[in-house]
Amino acid sequence: MKTPTTSILLALLLLPATLGAQNAAKAAKPTADRTYRHASGFFFRYPAAWKTRAVSEGVFVLTPRDADPDGELMLVLGDDAGGLTKASDPRAVRALDQIVRSILPGLTRTGKPEDERRGRSIATTLRWRGKGGNGRPIRAKLRVTILQGRAVGVLLVGDEKRFPLREPKTDAVFASFGFTQPKGDPRVVGTWRYDVSYVSGDFTGASCTYLTLAADGTCRIGGTRLGVGSNAGSGMTDRGGYTAGTWHTQGKTIHLRWKDGSSESWRFYVSADSLLFKNSPRAKKLWKRCR
Repeated sequence: MKTPTTSILLALLLLPATLGAQNAAKAAKPTADRTYRHASGFFFRYPAAWKTRAVSEGVFVLTPRDADPDGELMLVLGDDAGGLTKASDPRAVRALDQIVRSILPGLTRTGKPEDERRGRSIATTLRWRGKGGNGRPIRAKLRVTILQGRAVGVLLVGDEKRFPLREPKTDAVFASFGFTQPKGDPRVVGTWRYDVSYVSGDFTGASCTYLTLAADGTCRIGGTRLGVGSNAGSGMTDRGGYTAGTWHTQGKTIHLRWKDGSSESWRFYVSADSLLFKNSPRAKKLWKRCR
């Protein structure tokens, strides 16, 4: 899992709410759910009475009708898992602890990570206690799982009285986490070649790189060949090797996510034999279809 400074890729639900006895009872009643779907394929369900809005890339705020900015806090966090298979890995625990304490520095983690089976993955629960900004005692609970190479979880923070009132809701949000393969524009499916050439004095060079976009949403890039020449002679080298990943399109934007945790997004324009990636006049790549 990456450090806490890495941008959150999937979702972040912020639910501040202070509830009186009557409102708390209303909040505990079952309600119909809505489904939030991220362009990456990640989705979750949340109560229909709540509102949601995006505040930045991969960060979403959900607010119930009875929300109070001075009350409890609920977050859904997502980030690349960095090849980890469960959130109880000491590296993940350290990163998650820093995330929580960066939000609420008055908290201290208690107990050991608690693992439980969640389908084919492992769900990990971490807990904290401490004081909030107003000096009142608070509790925090974070449930995390690894889903399609991403660490996704729900954080609940609240005082001793209010914490139990929201816990069933956040547990239900966590239980609803899922993933469906995002759709891609079928016109870009295939293998593409990107050529670059350059000249400096009597020295010339050229390289080619291959990008394969498969119909099942997987992709790979690499197979780069580099040729150089000058008055002294010429040569060719094959750098070989490929990096695998996944891809999908969203409108006129193509998103590429690689196994090493890196990602890139491009505006794209496609014809029968050409695929142009272009984010600015200088940031562009013209791919030619191989097959």
